[in-house]
Amino acid sequence: MIQPYLDWQSILNTTEVSGPELRLVAIATFSFFCINFILKLIYSIFLAYQRPAYQGLYNLLSNILALIIVFTLTKTTEGSLYYLSLALGVSPMVILLLVSVYMFYGGYRSIAPSFSYVRREQFGELWGIGGKFFIVQVSSIIIFSTDNVIITQLLGPSEVPAYAIAYKYFGLITAVFAIVSSPFWSAYTEAYAKKDIQWILATNKKLIKVWMALFAFSIVMLLGSTYFYHFWVPGIEVPFLLSVIMCVYVNVLAWGNIFVVFINGVGKIKLQLVVGIISMLVNVPLSYFFAKTLGLDSAGVILASIISVAYGPILAPIQFKKILNGTATGIWNK
Repeated sequence: MIQPYLDWQSILNTTEVSGPELRLVAIATFSFFCINFILKLIYSIFLAYQRPAYQGLYNLLSNILALIIVFTLTKTTEGSLYYLSLALGVSPMVILLLVSVYMFYGGYRSIAPSFSYVRREQFGELWGIGGKFFIVQVSSIIIFSTDNVIITQLLGPSEVPAYAIAYKYFGLITAVFAIVSSPFWSAYTEAYAKKDIQWILATNKKLIKVWMALFAFSIVMLLGSTYFYHFWVPGIEVPFLLSVIMCVYVNVLAWGNIFVVFINGVGKIKLQLVVGIISMLVNVPLSYFFAKTLGLDSAGVILASIISVAYGPILAPIQFKKILNGTATGIWNK
């Protein structure tokens, strides 16, 4: 509806790509996002069955297919951002579609989606928890995915490569911890339903030990970051302050995820929902304050993101203890 009125060259602060092409890229990206959002239902089922390795495998296949398509495009067409957006959108869609058909007609036939299973009287209950998770995910996507746009607008496109390099480098910590912690979402749900508090506490301690090991490794990465950047991308200068803030950022996310996985597993997410909405609204003003007013540049944008995700590292541990101690009331227990 509003697509014709958006000036994507101004939004992305660039004149390197024409307005019409950027508009096509935006339409394609949004369309594939919506389609893949629905098709990723199969990933939730994998997690429910405690088979997260399947998700990793099919993500790998998706990336391989995208690489093949992009390589083919480089040999058969001229450079086009639109073609690239199509390649990156089609690849996961094809893999997810094939996997869904294969699984729902195979091992997961008993839970395959069907209109015959629709129960209108349960819409309210499903929307209650499902709607909360949806809003939480949207707020997280906005916070995590808009840093590039914010940096482009506030500091110019030339600042984005350094941010992207630091993000990819330290993102290894986030990726590894996500792989380790994801299987416990459904496991926590089952354990909480069985009131197996001892198992939950023991598992939480193990995740904390994993986090401590990754934290130590991230310090090593930080100390060697300058040398690694010069080896990896010698033509791009990444400020050490940016690396420091990025290192803090990924560790803060991982620490919060230790407790958020449990809270998501037991469905007590109203506090996370409220804080997520507030964080989404304050992220841009905070980014401007730290990046422009205080002159921290791209590091300031990351610092704003750290504050915006404060629920995970600060409130989630408190809520975790309250729930297990049986003292959670009000919004802490909803």
